[in-house]
Amino acid sequence: AVQSHYGIPHSELAKLHQLSLQQQGLAPINQSATQHLPGVDANSQTTSQELLIPNDLIGSIIGRQGTKINEIRQVSGAQIKIGSQIDSTSDRHVTITGTPIAINLAQYLITS
Repeated sequence: AVQSHYGIPHSELAKLHQLSLQQQGLAPINQSATQHLPGVDANSQTTSQELLIPNDLIGSIIGRQGTKINEIRQVSGAQIKIGSQIDSTSDRHVTITGTPIAINLAQYLITS
């Protein structure tokens, strides 16, 4: 479904999803443990990114009953919080939290 909504080639989406899982420490059992840096906890790399999204576009990002934003959260592995409208502007504050790869994937999906 994500592929058809965002036009991401299946091979690229699979790579991004695999990278996101590895960064979260959720790589499939058959993946080599050597792909993880020894002594580095993948969860310690969690960071945040803030975006300003025009209020008139926020509905298309959230989707009907939150389906789009939930799909972006699931695919990227990032936590996404949408704040209320900022005073005197027509923008909404969006905070994305997760690993750098998860954040980049979520940003890409949001801007797509």
